[in-house]
Amino acid sequence: ARQFPAERFAAVSGLTLGVGSLGMLLTGTPLAWLVEATSWRTGFWAPGGVSVLSWLLTLWLVREPPAPGAVPTSQRPSVLGALRSYGALFALPHTRGILALAWVTYASFISLRGLWLGPLLIERHGYSLVASGNVAMLTSLVSLFSPAFFGRLDPGPTRRRGGLLGCTVLLAGLFAAIGFLHRDWLDVGGSIAVGLLSGYMVLQYADVRSAYPAAMTGRAMAVFTMALFLGVALMQWVTGVAASMAAAQGADPYVAVMLTIAAMLGVGALAFRLRPARTSSLKRSKITTLASTAMPMPSRAREAGSGTPTEPWGTEAKRSVPPATRTSPKPSPKKVTLEKKPEESMAPMKFSKSPLATMPGLSLALRALAGRVAAPPSKAIQRPEPCAGTP
Repeated sequence: ARQFPAERFAAVSGLTLGVGSLGMLLTGTPLAWLVEATSWRTGFWAPGGVSVLSWLLTLWLVREPPAPGAVPTSQRPSVLGALRSYGALFALPHTRGILALAWVTYASFISLRGLWLGPLLIERHGYSLVASGNVAMLTSLVSLFSPAFFGRLDPGPTRRRGGLLGCTVLLAGLFAAIGFLHRDWLDVGGSIAVGLLSGYMVLQYADVRSAYPAAMTGRAMAVFTMALFLGVALMQWVTGVAASMAAAQGADPYVAVMLTIAAMLGVGALAFRLRPARTSSLKRSKITTLASTAMPMPSRAREAGSGTPTEPWGTEAKRSVPPATRTSPKPSPKKVTLEKKPEESMAPMKFSKSPLATMPGLSLALRALAGRVAAPPSKAIQRPEPCAGTP
């Protein structure tokens, strides 16, 4: 999410998922032949050993360069603080819609490809284990290239939600047709079509990337990926219960399985449709501030409206406040010193500026009094001119 720009994120995610799906080719015909030649236990030991080898190679070879401005180890939050920060993510109303769709999209493909496709072809149409493995391998081969294909067709954030909804409804229709219509060609062709259509799920990664602020993208991706795989476990369990109930009633269990998957896709699409597209800028700022209090970020220097470093901001909460709302610190009041002027420099008294000067009679009396009283020698006070007629 940090290494590639937003406009290339869907294509890069599709390429990553396509390369990661190479292992599904081994679970088709090769795994079916291995189980048929040995036992079912080998079908678990062999993928488990390959998974451990892949984990060790990742630990040895994969190195991520440190991000600029990384948080020092001493400033990293505790486990409780990190878990508390996820509360800000779930507080957003559109998170529930994103997770509801994530629980059913990838799970529908994996439930068909990994659990129900083989038994469906064997019990409904009499396919052998290897023949059903060939169909599964072809389905996996198609799904290998479809994520990169749909990643190139990303319509952008304005029309991406409509594409996700349309593909989900079409996928639900395919599962309903496989369940209702007992046709050999439809079950095989419908499974391959599901593998081809499964590539649209890569657009969900781009949708999550654009639905959250940068400070929450990593946590949003983690929760979204967790929902994908938890949805696989949930759908496989729910479809197993539906198949058992249908078999107990004497009905076709595969009809119940396919209709259950179609219904779960419909519920996920409805929840995604009803959720708001994204948060407003004000709420996004509040959520970013709430998240940053639990996970402190390093100080950065940013200029309002650009990326030019000018002033440091200590926390993510300060960076989340828009530049227009930042309050500059109040300047300290300047100390005003009153210097006492010498008495000689005092301005001469002018009675015309006194409010009493507006009274003619009193003004004449004061001027007469000022003419009779001599000023002290230390004070040079300019006497007003005596009025006419005054002795």
